[in-house]
Amino acid sequence: MERSKESIKQWRLMALLVCSILFALMLGEIVIRSIGHSDEDGNFYVNTLKCYPYHLQAKIQRIESNKYFASKNPSKIYDRNLGWVPRPGSKSRDGLYFYNEDAIRTPSLDTITSKTPSLGVIRILIFGDSYTHGDGVPFLNTWGHYLENDLKEHNINAEVLNFGVGGYGMDQAFLRWKAEGRSYKPSIVIFGMQLENMNRNVNLIRRIYAPGSGIPFAKPRFILKNGNLSLINVPTPDSQEIVDIMNHFSSWNLAKYEDWYKPEEYQGNILLRSKLIAFVYSWFKDKNEGHRTYDKDFEKLSLKIITSFKEDVESAGVKFYVIYLPSKNVMNLIKTKKMIPYKSFFEKLEGTVPIIHPEAQFLKEAVDIEKFIPLHYSPQANKTVADVVADFILQRMAGTDRENK
Repeated sequence: MERSKESIKQWRLMALLVCSILFALMLGEIVIRSIGHSDEDGNFYVNTLKCYPYHLQAKIQRIESNKYFASKNPSKIYDRNLGWVPRPGSKSRDGLYFYNEDAIRTPSLDTITSKTPSLGVIRILIFGDSYTHGDGVPFLNTWGHYLENDLKEHNINAEVLNFGVGGYGMDQAFLRWKAEGRSYKPSIVIFGMQLENMNRNVNLIRRIYAPGSGIPFAKPRFILKNGNLSLINVPTPDSQEIVDIMNHFSSWNLAKYEDWYKPEEYQGNILLRSKLIAFVYSWFKDKNEGHRTYDKDFEKLSLKIITSFKEDVESAGVKFYVIYLPSKNVMNLIKTKKMIPYKSFFEKLEGTVPIIHPEAQFLKEAVDIEKFIPLHYSPQANKTVADVVADFILQRMAGTDRENK
């Protein structure tokens, strides 16, 4: 009899425990659903954490595409060969950016840039992404403009033309040189290298890699064939065509080249129907694996793009230099851990390409990294880049003068 009572007591405790667990799970499910939100395509977010399974954002792509076509003054326009370019002969809505008829960033709309530099002028072309373009600052505070002034202060009659474009990969910077840069007859080409761009080199549809960027376009990309660069996704699909591609992505003939699409991340199961389980699983996966940055394949392709960029520039009789443009995260790593991220990449690249490093000067001048690089470069950071580049160019010129003597 005592055993029977003890057994009943244990079963009651077990039932209570099970009910408590079920109640906690139900409460957790209610809480997660109440604080989370879903986008138009069914992706579920808790704060900034995107939960599995993912859904391609075809509906959002259509909305953004319609906005783009309805806009009378888009900041960027579709380009069949480059993906996108700044709108020629325009200024941004906030009045911060101006572009001439060839979509080169200029100080004003009435700035005229001839294809041929004036006699005695050393023309320098700079290519890269938003860090080269100078996002967040007026033209007079970009490192390209500061560089021109620095050289003039040393009696070098220089002219710097800014071909930087926000969101560009290394591949697009290279392609813009090939499509437009050559015709401007430069003496020097400088590539602004931001190493997050290695991720962009293996991306085809911008929304898949960076959905929050507001760029509703696709881009060309290089693949390696027998060690050589081969260009795919040209002409690039326009923003409306991208909607159809995303709706039928698995049947797209280039789907396997979109490295930021992982089929397993888009496959659901019965357990992930629970938003609580989906959140916990996604949180642990994100915490343990982190956001994918780059791998050896990214590195190998990026090295080939940059070295090919150099070879193409030098084949035109033009000097080619690279300025490394470290992000805020990289500078914080260097400052706190005394380490150099991407060390192996630099070791492989620096044997063939001259790289200008501003990191040491950044550390000297940046009292507060957060203010020095709030998102993109502050005016002070841009000035530091320009000073370092100017010193490098002046040293090269001085060396050439000595050799000529």
